[in-house]
Amino acid sequence: MADAGSTGRSREDALATVRLLLDALEAQSGARYAIFAGERGIDGVLDVGDAWVIVWNDAEHVATGDPRRALIDAGPYLVAKHGDDVAMLLPTLPVDDGAARWRATRRR
Repeated sequence: MADAGSTGRSREDALATVRLLLDALEAQSGARYAIFAGERGIDGVLDVGDAWVIVWNDAEHVATGDPRRALIDAGPYLVAKHGDDVAMLLPTLPVDDGAARWRATRRR
């Protein structure tokens, strides 16, 4: 992670953080997960200003688009550029709305 004097967590750092989370989920579930990287026009890393949003799903769904393999209850991960916050956004909300909710909880 970036130190306090730098510009914040990089895209690569955010990807590595989420990959570690997905690796832990894989170890528990036996399933395979992947981060989108342009498949079917889906950019897997979104810059929302103060955070990165990482879009992931079942690895077979990411590779093939098979809707039967899609995880419907797993939202994208939000990784703060500054600080240690990592949150899973609700899958039912647009990314901007999910990021706004995360920001609101940080202000409390």
